[in-house]
Amino acid sequence: MDDDLLPNQKNISPVLLIMGLIILLVLAVIGLAFWNTLQSSPRTQFTLARHRWEVNSISHYRMNASYYGYRSQCYYDIEVLQGQAIRTFTSGCLGSGDSKNFTVDGIFKNFERYATQKVCSPNGCYCEGNYVVRATYEETLGYPQRITTIFRRDTLNDLFHGKLGVQQCLRTDPVVERFDRVKIVILP
Repeated sequence: MDDDLLPNQKNISPVLLIMGLIILLVLAVIGLAFWNTLQSSPRTQFTLARHRWEVNSISHYRMNASYYGYRSQCYYDIEVLQGQAIRTFTSGCLGSGDSKNFTVDGIFKNFERYATQKVCSPNGCYCEGNYVVRATYEETLGYPQRITTIFRRDTLNDLFHGKLGVQQCLRTDPVVERFDRVKIVILP
């Protein structure tokens, strides 16, 4: 009778080994998906792009950009030296807003709190959600080619507070500020 148990024990071991390998494979796939999600998060992209810009330490450049803010649509073309606009080639706005001639450092500073902190909409996080930066960055130099804010609902937070799918306020969906078509030409 003891001889009959030994063959069954040998059959269980390969099954456990295969199940263990399957579990490890599933955990590796989940870990890889988590890593990719972390790398593609707006906070990580913003931080990496800003780091690339700072590491390249470009001190003299010409920059043109389109700026959209509250009640304004502007275009500007400036020369920047050591982080300061030293010459304005073109600057104009449609609407009643002021032109904001941000340098690249100024754009990063302007959007930093939206990229690194939880900032709720004017009506609160349960209405529209919190601000999230949506941007594309130049791959080598790191400056934002296009950057704006959007609202994103936190579904997990809504679920924990019993607010999932509940709309208790008027949606506004405002865009705080947006920069489009940012172009940089490095000057000597």
